[in-house]
Amino acid sequence: MYSRGTLELMTDDKTGVVAKRLNIHPNTVRNYADRYGDLLSKDATGRKRTFNYDDLLILATISEFRDSGMEWEQIRVALEQGQRVDSVPELPSPEVELARKALDLVPKPHVDRLEERLRELERQRDSAMERLERVMMEVQNERRRIQDEHEQELSLTREAWQKDVTETRENLQTEVTTLRDKISTLERERGLLEGELKAVNRELRPASYWLAVIAGIVVIVVIMAAVIVVYLGSRG
Repeated sequence: MYSRGTLELMTDDKTGVVAKRLNIHPNTVRNYADRYGDLLSKDATGRKRTFNYDDLLILATISEFRDSGMEWEQIRVALEQGQRVDSVPELPSPEVELARKALDLVPKPHVDRLEERLRELERQRDSAMERLERVMMEVQNERRRIQDEHEQELSLTREAWQKDVTETRENLQTEVTTLRDKISTLERERGLLEGELKAVNRELRPASYWLAVIAGIVVIVVIMAAVIVVYLGSRG
């Protein structure tokens, strides 16, 4: 499309040029200009019509509104409210014009067959697109299902692992409590044994004393007996 600055310089577009640009018949351009001449430039309604950029926008807007089924009065109201198309179509290139002329030379039955073939290809394309959309939807659903199953398995595995960890921790805590109880029992038993040992030591202390005394007396008696024997031996 031409830019606004370019089109503003092109102020001498004739009816035929405008018709080609808008892809409508020249008589249609004249009809639009006559109906809405009060909204166009003064040169657009004269005997030798020329159209500036704003005229082209208004004519393009009218053509678009008519194609959409709007009535003449509705179009006038919209134009008076300032509604305009964004841009004006370019003039067809020489190649496009040549192709159009060549197409006009093709027999109508052949053109009809080509158009029918084109419509058939379009239907096939639409059908292929629908199948592709269905396949894509199925792929997405399958991927979502696999993800859900994977997440469910991970959840179950995580729950089982947490359960095992909890049970193991509880078992360890039970064993620790049992060992602590056993240690306390052993410490109490050791205390009792130490008390009994001290009592025995207290009871054994007098007996050992008397044994030592008796042993001393026996030693003294033996020594005296030996002295007497020696003494008697020396006198005899």
